[in-house]
Amino acid sequence: MLAGTHLTIGLASALAICDPRNIDQAAPVIIGAAVGSIICDMDSRDTSRIRDALYGRVIGAAVVGITVIWNAVQKGVFWETLMKIPLDRGLIGIVLFALSAVFAKKSGHRGYSHSLAALIIYAFALYMIDARFVLPFEIGFVSHILLDLTNKTPIRIFFPVKRGFCFNWFYANRAANAVCMGLGIIWLVYELNVTAGIAL
Repeated sequence: MLAGTHLTIGLASALAICDPRNIDQAAPVIIGAAVGSIICDMDSRDTSRIRDALYGRVIGAAVVGITVIWNAVQKGVFWETLMKIPLDRGLIGIVLFALSAVFAKKSGHRGYSHSLAALIIYAFALYMIDARFVLPFEIGFVSHILLDLTNKTPIRIFFPVKRGFCFNWFYANRAANAVCMGLGIIWLVYELNVTAGIAL
């Protein structure tokens, strides 16, 4: 599936499962899910995939930026709490997360970046930074994997095992993607409406 589909389904899933009750609970859910739903495609190499992955990163960064502004305007304390994380622990998490992302970028498409190993390493790194990011990130990441499993290109979930898996149902950039994205947008609008109603 394409980046927009991964983002909408990942964000909607995380908001539905985590069910944030206020502005400070909503911020890490949105940020974690946005990053988790697009980070799998760090390894995109061919032109069309790179372009789509780039769009995903830009939209994901915009979602994070809007969430930061939203939290500040609503006078949330999420960022004040985030700034209290011990520097050594936070630095370890950031370095580990970055190293995993670099390794993902160097691996073949749908290799390490789509694996349980990557999920575990990213989750631990985020735990070191702030545990509130972990579950939403995992939901975004897993939603990405589940959507990609429907495609005709295998993913190496059990990396470093060479064998990949897929359901071989759809092509990633065809009608199924448009349907999933449309449903994802509707679901995301609903979840954002519920979250905004609670948080405001």
